[in-house]
Amino acid sequence: MTSIQKKRAELEKKKQQRNKARQELAELEKKQGREREKLFTRVANKVAWYALGQPVKVFTTKDGQRVMVVDSQATWKLRSRVIAIAKMVNDGRHPADILDALIEFLKDEKARLTCADKRYGRPRDDGEGR
Repeated sequence: MTSIQKKRAELEKKKQQRNKARQELAELEKKQGREREKLFTRVANKVAWYALGQPVKVFTTKDGQRVMVVDSQATWKLRSRVIAIAKMVNDGRHPADILDALIEFLKDEKARLTCADKRYGRPRDDGEGR
């Protein structure tokens, strides 16, 4: 009888250890998920603040000379686009949607900053991208 009780006690101990290990693993996975989410949010915020700090500059002709000026209307369109992406992050949208929006935004910004449209800046009537 005592050997059966010892085996039961041993099995109960192993069961408790297994349950404890499962619980620790679940907590670790949850913590890693939160860390990834914090990192993703931090990176998205850095991109957003960098983009929000970039005014849209265009070349215009003034008194027969080419002058670079800040296009405030296009700058506000740029900022509203970045704010929309930031809201997507804060609303907890699916990461694939957020990444698609960021990729589109960054493609447009690269085209603008590398003068792919032969200008530094967006044309006045350019809306939400190309």
